[in-house]
Amino acid sequence: MEDYYLLSAFKSKGLVHIINTNRKSGALNEKELRNSLESFKDLLTIPSLISNKFDFTIKESDKMLISEKSLEILILKIKLFFKDFDLDKVVSELDRFSVKNATPIRFNDFQDFKDYKNNLKNELPEDKKLSDYINEKKKIERKASKQKAVKERAERKKIRSNEIIEKVTKDSIFVSIDFECLYTDNKIPIEVGLSIFKANESLEKMHFFFKENEDEFKKQHRKFNKTDSFAFGETLSLSNDEIKEKINNVFSRVDVVVCHAAKLEKQILTLLGIDYKGKDMIDSQLLYKSKKGEKQVRSLEGIAKEYDIKDISYHNAGNDAVVTGLYFCELIREQKPELFEVPIIEKKNKMRRVVWIFYQKKTV
Repeated sequence: MEDYYLLSAFKSKGLVHIINTNRKSGALNEKELRNSLESFKDLLTIPSLISNKFDFTIKESDKMLISEKSLEILILKIKLFFKDFDLDKVVSELDRFSVKNATPIRFNDFQDFKDYKNNLKNELPEDKKLSDYINEKKKIERKASKQKAVKERAERKKIRSNEIIEKVTKDSIFVSIDFECLYTDNKIPIEVGLSIFKANESLEKMHFFFKENEDEFKKQHRKFNKTDSFAFGETLSLSNDEIKEKINNVFSRVDVVVCHAAKLEKQILTLLGIDYKGKDMIDSQLLYKSKKGEKQVRSLEGIAKEYDIKDISYHNAGNDAVVTGLYFCELIREQKPELFEVPIIEKKNKMRRVVWIFYQKKTV
């Protein structure tokens, strides 16, 4: 945003400068000087400035600010009109009348300007400065703009996630990944979990501890330590480079990367120097929120309860990756149930095996 300058300060200093310059040079007689001053004032009237499409903002009810860019154009006009006057000194003294990062208002005509000021006066609560009121309105507008941008970004992510799922086949391979970091510093990863799966089949589950960060981890309170709670296999303590190699190897084999609240995972992947941008990535937390039409995102445990996933110790990266994969499969099932249908021949074979096992037990 541009800087803005107090219009009244420019006007008064400009008038004083014209008078002083003339007195020193004696270039104009009294009548000519008076005409020059009137002409200068006319150039700086609000209707004149508005007709030139200058950008303003309003500081108080009777004070206007002109944008730096508009001021430069105005000075050029004045210099053309008053060829004998140098306004550089006036401009150099305006810095103390500047306002940083103001929001421009461009009026179509003088009536538009009057309507704007009248509306502000009518809305203005008692015992409140207009400048404070305008700033509050701008904050509300900025907040609304930010919320709109967040909604639009979430909608784009939802569309992208649905497009990715539409491409999924029975042979598509996913990995859900989760990092746990130091409670006091989320840029220091402590553990990572990876769960590799297809739509209806679990393939592999991994849990790694970052060996280099062990000393930092020991300083952390015990209640934040869930590294020994991995319920689906063995936890391996590896170096950063070894973990990076493992993740790169997994990413090379999968079609889609799934994260519950992907911001942290993206941050740590970047810190580790792992290129994930060529992969289709889905934030399953946002996907769940959009599919269920909810206003707020849910925690991993909250979503797990909805799908009756029980008896899991959360905040262990390995367990969290597995649970993320499980509920993500349920989201796929809701969108593409055909991926989970068992072919008739497989059903018959499965039934034969059940009958055979039952028969064997009966005859023993």
